[in-house]
Amino acid sequence: MPSHSLNTKFINSKQIERLCSVSQDIIYSTSDVSSITSASDIKQIKEIVRTNQWTVDHPIRKNLWETLCNQVSSECHVDIYNELVKELFGDNGDNYFPSSLPSFVDPAYCIRYYLNTDGKKSAETILQVIRHAKPDITYCPFLYPLVCVFLHYMSEEATFSCIMKLLSDKQNFISQTKSDHSASAYLVMKLCKKYAVSNFLINFKKGFAH
Repeated sequence: MPSHSLNTKFINSKQIERLCSVSQDIIYSTSDVSSITSASDIKQIKEIVRTNQWTVDHPIRKNLWETLCNQVSSECHVDIYNELVKELFGDNGDNYFPSSLPSFVDPAYCIRYYLNTDGKKSAETILQVIRHAKPDITYCPFLYPLVCVFLHYMSEEATFSCIMKLLSDKQNFISQTKSDHSASAYLVMKLCKKYAVSNFLINFKKGFAH
């Protein structure tokens, strides 16, 4: 598979190949994104991400998520991750590894996006470290799929660092409690009702709207 950015260590290349195709984009490199993020223009950043249809193996994706997360915080958590992994699981992973996922994970949201066995293990390792580093998180169903997506393009350490930046930001990019998650879902439904009526009606018929 002709891949320019995918981390083939963690993904099943054959399963994801069908998602790789040619697309026409307005933004071609992370330097283009960086020039905008440096100006802290959040609205323009959102517009860029929403209007460009980059394929899963587009070169820009290799550094895109790190670039965007660096806009949130410049703090690096790589060394912290390595220290916590060693503390929790030993130098060679000899220590006990929990058989169950952290309690903040919702099984209904455990989407791996074609990660292979190594990728799944890495995702679960990251989640266990997050559980240890952020014990105040009680419900965060989006963490599992988000970690899996990040692992398509970066290492375990970089994935953990990006997730920690998003979790630590005051803008609450990722809801971390049941009440916050419910409030976010309600807000999305309100926005759909206003700006995407057809999608709202579909969800309403499924019983998701109240």
